[in-house]
Amino acid sequence: MRHTQREEHFFAGRWNGDPDRLRLTEGVLLRWFPPEMLHRLRLSASTRDLVLRHASQRTARLGHGLQADPQDTPEQGACLATADAQAEATVPGPRTGGVPRLAVPADASEIARLRSELILSEPLDEDWLVICRDHLAARLVPGGDARAYVVDAPEGGLAACALALIDAVLPAPRYPKGLAARIQAVATVPGCRRRGYAKAALTALLAHLEGDGVTLYELHASDDSAPLYAALGFKSDPALMRMTRTPSPVRAPAHGTT
Repeated sequence: MRHTQREEHFFAGRWNGDPDRLRLTEGVLLRWFPPEMLHRLRLSASTRDLVLRHASQRTARLGHGLQADPQDTPEQGACLATADAQAEATVPGPRTGGVPRLAVPADASEIARLRSELILSEPLDEDWLVICRDHLAARLVPGGDARAYVVDAPEGGLAACALALIDAVLPAPRYPKGLAARIQAVATVPGCRRRGYAKAALTALLAHLEGDGVTLYELHASDDSAPLYAALGFKSDPALMRMTRTPSPVRAPAHGTT
């Protein structure tokens, strides 16, 4: 009879100390798994749904400015105990030192600012920044159509971000769930470049979108960013075309006319 080692996972809602490399007992380790990586673990459907639901609820809580329990981790990942001590960790530990995390609605202001200052040809004025912030915050909530990963700057604010908006398309063999994503923004502040932050944030974002069932991805690449996107699997498509149509301004009636 051939014995197959079985890996089991247990979800922990709170803990004391640093569980990054804590050995609970022989053959049992605690590891961090962010929500975007859960689909790669051998979890039952019910366990995966439970963990994702808990992570989404915590994300929503923190995004609205509520304070987390002091015994909880400030990160958005799930802490799982795995019974396979020899398995290699597939994700990083607590998100410090440039490790990306899932964005919450409270990050919308910084993401909008980075997009305005570092991506758009003409930076937005304060009124448009507020509009973008409010739109994005409403779309970053659980169940919304925006996904983003960010890297926190040591001095506060964000060092980098990667933002995608999910669109619905008609299902096809290559798009079985009928989901597409447009990568709306990938940016790193000048003082934090050449540290791999943008690649790390975008890689985490693509993994999350893959777990959501997205199979079609589109983006606009500058000459400087094209090598990064190509390394992650993006290809140029000369068939793509773009058009912007803006409503004509309404003219005031001439004096003396009706």
